[in-house]
Amino acid sequence: MPRWALGVLVVGMIAIGGAANGRAQGEPDLAAEVAALRTRVTALERRVATRVVGAAVPEGVRFAGRGDVVSEPFPLREGLVVVRLEAQGEGEVAATLYDARGKALPFGTKKLPYAGSMADGIPGNGDFVLAVRSEGTWSVVLEQ
Repeated sequence: MPRWALGVLVVGMIAIGGAANGRAQGEPDLAAEVAALRTRVTALERRVATRVVGAAVPEGVRFAGRGDVVSEPFPLREGLVVVRLEAQGEGEVAATLYDARGKALPFGTKKLPYAGSMADGIPGNGDFVLAVRSEGTWSVVLEQ
């Protein structure tokens, strides 16, 4: 089809259908629809962020024991993990996470008595074991 014929066809369609704001009659206003969707998405993002920030109870795993212990495997998600360690007695306490490949994520050796928190990144979802070496009683809480 020659170019001039296409131009005549388009002009004819607009003339027949009428024009409103540069659109043919009955054609949706895409800019208005996109703006309305953006407003709804922004409102949903605010609602989700509020729910996450307002979460009262963090997910976590708790262990307690006496002496040297290696836990059964348990799952952790990729991201930040906060380790809360409390230990009583004399000597030292050391806590280390191991992933399924045996890669260690040590949280250091502390003199007893000790109460404190440490944070580190979990590189990927998976099962982990916690190894605690201690000469006293201890408890560990892992929160994500």
